[in-house]
Amino acid sequence: MFAIGGRNNKHGPLSSIEKYDSVSNDWTVVCELPCGIHGHQAVALPDSIYILGGSTGREQSSAMWKLDPSTFEITCLPSMNIPRSDFTSMVSHNCNFIYAIGGLNSQQGALNSVERFDLVLQQWSFVNPMKHPRHGHASSISLTKLK
Repeated sequence: MFAIGGRNNKHGPLSSIEKYDSVSNDWTVVCELPCGIHGHQAVALPDSIYILGGSTGREQSSAMWKLDPSTFEITCLPSMNIPRSDFTSMVSHNCNFIYAIGGLNSQQGALNSVERFDLVLQQWSFVNPMKHPRHGHASSISLTKLK
């Protein structure tokens, strides 16, 4: 289990990544992001944790990083098309795509845009937007096929 970035009243946006050890019941700082962020998202895949977007406290970010949980190495990946914070993110059923849904952007306000990252091609593309802009929302994948 990892706590990634965030913010607090003393330090503002945090760059630390902490790992929880259930045996020792203790948290350890294992590495640092390139900058402090909050309002970002993280999704886990079998080999890595992907960290997307957020806010630096001054502006929204379009950055994407890949964290290797075995070595704690952070790799910079292609940025999203639109900087966003307070959005949701998820992985497709087949683990081929990561989605960034809605969010907040200082120039556009609430967003209805949806982007997906192709893990094979290593590129972002837009998919159809939502009907209504939103931020601070929740999202989920249905485990049953929808018609």
